[in-house]
Amino acid sequence: MEIYTPTTFPIECLVCGRNLGNIAYTIKDWNKAIEGYGMAIEAVEQSRSWVNTDKRRQEVLGTAIDVYAKMVQIRINTAQCDHALEYVERSKTRNLVELLVNKNLYPKRDLYHKQENYQKICNQIDQFRQEIPAKQRQLEIILGIPDSEARNDAYQRLQNELYQLHKQRDKILEDINKVDPNFKFTQKVETIPFRDIQSLIDERSAIIEWYIIDDKIFTFIITRHNPQPEVIQSSAEDLNSLLKRVSAYLRLYFRKDNKKWWRNQLESRLQNLAEILHMDEIISHIPPECDRLILIPHRFLHLLPLHALPLGNKQDNGYRKQNCLLDKFPRGVRYAPSCQLLQLSQNLQRPNFSQLFAIQNPTGDLSYANLEVEAIGSFFAESQVLIKQDATKAALNNNNNFKSAHCCHFSCHGDFNLVSPLESALIFTDNERLTLAEIFALSLNQCRLITLSACETGITDPTNITDEYINLPSGFLYAGTPSVVSSLWTVNDLSTALLMIKFYQNIHTGVSVAVSLNQAQQWLRDVTKIQLEDWIIKHQLKLDFTLRMQLRRLSYQKPDGFQPFQSPFYWAAFCAIGN
Repeated sequence: MEIYTPTTFPIECLVCGRNLGNIAYTIKDWNKAIEGYGMAIEAVEQSRSWVNTDKRRQEVLGTAIDVYAKMVQIRINTAQCDHALEYVERSKTRNLVELLVNKNLYPKRDLYHKQENYQKICNQIDQFRQEIPAKQRQLEIILGIPDSEARNDAYQRLQNELYQLHKQRDKILEDINKVDPNFKFTQKVETIPFRDIQSLIDERSAIIEWYIIDDKIFTFIITRHNPQPEVIQSSAEDLNSLLKRVSAYLRLYFRKDNKKWWRNQLESRLQNLAEILHMDEIISHIPPECDRLILIPHRFLHLLPLHALPLGNKQDNGYRKQNCLLDKFPRGVRYAPSCQLLQLSQNLQRPNFSQLFAIQNPTGDLSYANLEVEAIGSFFAESQVLIKQDATKAALNNNNNFKSAHCCHFSCHGDFNLVSPLESALIFTDNERLTLAEIFALSLNQCRLITLSACETGITDPTNITDEYINLPSGFLYAGTPSVVSSLWTVNDLSTALLMIKFYQNIHTGVSVAVSLNQAQQWLRDVTKIQLEDWIIKHQLKLDFTLRMQLRRLSYQKPDGFQPFQSPFYWAAFCAIGN
C-alpha cells in the first residue's frame, strides 16, 4: 500500500485497502479495519478523476459496493454513529459525481462576465481530463518494467507530476467554486461533517435517513436534541420482508395489463410497509415538540410515498380517515436525496415568487392540463406559458423568461431511462426531449420552485444496487432551484389538476412548499363531494363538459359526505424535495 496509494493507483489501492479491511473486520480489529476501508474509500473517490473505460468503472463499482457499508457498520459498532452517517453521505455522493464527470460537464457559462475567462477555465478542465488519465497509464506501464534505477527514477518523476496535476486541478475547482458553487458537486466527492448535518434543522425538526446494506436496514434519526444520531438496526428478516414486498409492489405496478389492481392494493401495501420499517418505533425516538420532518430514503425506498405511511387509523364522522406521517408533522414532511443536497438547497435564497413560466400539454393528450395551468397562472403577477405545439425545446432554451422565472411548472410527460439515467427526459412537442444531462447544465438562478406535474417524474431505477439518487428532481436541484415537486407513479389527470391548483393556492398564502403540498394532499384526501362542489364554484374553475361528467361519475349516487379522492392513489404520488 506504500506504492498503491489513492492518488497513484486508485483501483489497486482500493483492492488492497478492502482486503486489509476485510481481514481486520473478521477478527474484529476495528481500528485496523477503519484504516483499510478508509484507504479504500479514498481510492474510490479518487479513481473517478482518471477512470475512463467501462471495464475500469465496473472494476471500481464491483469492488467498492461493500466498502462503505462495512465502514458504516464498524463506526456503529464502535459507538461513532456520527461518523457512520458521514460515510453514508459519502456513499450517496460518489456515484453521481462519477456519472457527471464522465459527461464532461463545465461550469455554467452565464455566470462568467468575460467569455475569454470562461473559455480559459474550460480549456484547463479539458487539459486535466486528458493529462491525469495519461499520467496514470504511464505509471501502470512503468510498473511492468523490470526493476532498475532508471525505472525507479521515472516512476518517482511521474508520481510527482501526477500529484502536481491533482493539486492544480483542485486549485482550479476552488476558483470555479467562487463563481459557480454547484460545479464542485459534479467533480469531487464532498464530505459533510455531522455538525453541519445537524445545523440543517432547528429544535423542532427531525431527519430520518435510511441506509440499506446486504443484511439489514439502518435508520438514522437526527435531531438537535442529541449530540449523536440515533440508529435503529433492522433484522435480516425485516430486510427480506421489505425486499419481497417492494418487489411485489413494483412487479404489480409495472404490469401493463392491470394497473387498477395495483391501485386498489396501494393502501394495504403502505400499511404493510410501515410495519416492516417499524415506523411507529422510529417516530417514538423523535421528540414530541418536533413538528417538521425530512425524509432521506435509500435505493428503492425513493420509489415509495413514505409521507403517506400510516401510523394508525381513526374514524371521522363515520368515514375512515387515514392518520399518516404528514398528519403528524404540521410544519411539513419533505424529502432530500442526501444531507449534502439538502444543504445545497437550503443555502439558496429565493425570496421572490411573482413570475411563472409554464409548459402546457406539449403532446396534446393531457385532459386537464389547460384547466390546471390557467388556474395556476392566476396566482402570479406575471406569467408566460408555452402551449401545445409552441412548447418546443428551442423555445424553452432561448427563452429569457424561463431563465429568470421564480416558478417553473411543467405540465407534460416524463420518461425515466433505466439503461442510461442521464438520458431521462421531459417530453416536449414532436417528442423532443429535455434530458437529465441537459437539466444538470441549466442555470436556474432565480427559480424558487420547479413543479413536474406529470407521471413518474420522481422515478429512479428500482434495480440499481448503488447508493445514488439520480433522476429529474436531482438535476433541477443541481441546476439551482431549492425545491422540486415530482410524482412517483402514473397519476390521475383530474385529481392532479385539483391537487396542483390547491397547492399553488396554499403557497400564495405564504407557507412553505412542503406545507403547501402536504395541506393540499390532506385536503384532496378528506374533501367531501359537497365541499368539492362548493370549492369549484368559489374559485370559478372553468370546467368543460368532460371534467363535469367525470366528477359526476365519481360521486354518482353517493352521499354529500362521500370522499371521492380518499385513496392514496389520488393524493400521495407527489413529493416535495429539497427546501
